Amino acid sequence: SVQSLDFGARFVGADGVWKWSGNATLSKWNNLQSDYILTNGLLGTRNAGDALLFGVGMQGEYSPTAALSLTAGFNWQHARLERPAAWLVGGHEYPLPVVPPVKAYGGIAYRFPVASWDLQAAARVEYQGRRHLAIDPQINRSSAPFAQTSINLAGRTWKLPFIGDQT
Repeated sequence: SVQSLDFGARFVGADGVWKWSGNATLSKWNNLQSDYILTNGLLGTRNAGDALLFGVGMQGEYSPTAALSLTAGFNWQHARLERPAAWLVGGHEYPLPVVPPVKAYGGIAYRFPVASWDLQAAARVEYQGRRHLAIDPQINRSSAPFAQTSINLAGRTWKLPFIGDQT
């Protein structure tokens, strides 16, 4: 079972130049299921315990002109098993799988006309912190922090992205 409480707010300045949104979340999961390795080498699923996730996020946009916009945001989350099941080894911290503790991004976009086309050039940088594959220590693998850059050229009905990843 999952119990969740979310709170969010959004603000747009009177002139539309500034936009801001923020959120906070709290989730409690009872009897969270997780994969583990069976004696025959296949994966099974069983109760891993009770988990708690809480976090905050903020996003903002600044558009000083109709053509230019700057965006930025972040997310911080604490997602852990608070009461691990008896089959898990004690004394360890068990982060929930696939949930990075921190994410952040920043971007810039510029819109401009070329002949009868309405084009947009945009660039974005994103960072995601270390994530885990599973709760079970036998199959858990940790990923390195992840950064991504992207540059886009777009029209009304098409988009040409260029993306680069860094770990």
